[in-house]
Amino acid sequence: MEKDIVVKSPAKINLHLEVKGVREDGYHDIVSLFQTVSIYDTLKFRSLKKRSDIRISGNHDIPDHDNIIKKAFDVFVKKTGINTGVDLELEKHIPVQAGLGGGSSDAASTLIGLNTLFKAGLTDKEMMELSQELGSDVPFFISGPAAVVTGRGEKVEPVQPRSDYWIVIIYPDIRVETKTAYQWIDEYRCAEKKPRFTVESLIEKYKNPVNTWPFYNDFNAVLLNKFNVYSKLEEILEEKGACFSCVSGSGSSLFGIFNSENDAEEAKMAFIGEYPLVTVARPLDKKIQPVLL
Repeated sequence: MEKDIVVKSPAKINLHLEVKGVREDGYHDIVSLFQTVSIYDTLKFRSLKKRSDIRISGNHDIPDHDNIIKKAFDVFVKKTGINTGVDLELEKHIPVQAGLGGGSSDAASTLIGLNTLFKAGLTDKEMMELSQELGSDVPFFISGPAAVVTGRGEKVEPVQPRSDYWIVIIYPDIRVETKTAYQWIDEYRCAEKKPRFTVESLIEKYKNPVNTWPFYNDFNAVLLNKFNVYSKLEEILEEKGACFSCVSGSGSSLFGIFNSENDAEEAKMAFIGEYPLVTVARPLDKKIQPVLL
């Protein structure tokens, strides 16, 4: 057993997100292009020899009954039979309900960290199966760093990641619950005709120059209709040279894609001081990796 493990848990953006109809199980099918980015929560693990539960501390206010990290611990224990307790310190930097996948990433990082801490030897396939019990986006973070995601989020097709662009990410301090956002999208279906992509065609488009990407997010029109701030943000990003911009996930963060680091940094300065999170991030090219202390 290792003594201490640290895992940097990355955020993600949806470079593309199509939302299809409601399935029989109540979920929506999606076709999406996920990319992890350089904004992180940090999880530090230490074993507690005399406990059979997880003790979570840190700068968060998530109750235990609604904490996906606790749920990840429970499914790991059920799978492995390991009953040693864990002290986990969580340092959060990814905003909650922001479309950046912070909770799902933390859950995946918990499984990865526990697997390393206890030398449980779970395979990637087993980890993917466990992650499906936790939430729609969690399997992606086990796989990462870039993938086309379909079904309700459980089908992950990894793609060769790119690192030749920069991302300005803005969180406008609006919390959007995923369930509510999907209700909105069912009520407000944009009449605009948009191209629809297969997994294969989306991968091919992703290989093209960034300024030719035909990507979009079906939630974009919905949130522009609900909150005036998005039109303002998109207008400024376009003025600053963004190749394109849209919300991530079901909101509420919005991002702009830039060919140039200088342009991205200049665009960031137009928003600094106005919103809780404004940053320039890079797309990541590696999966989540635990670090031994």
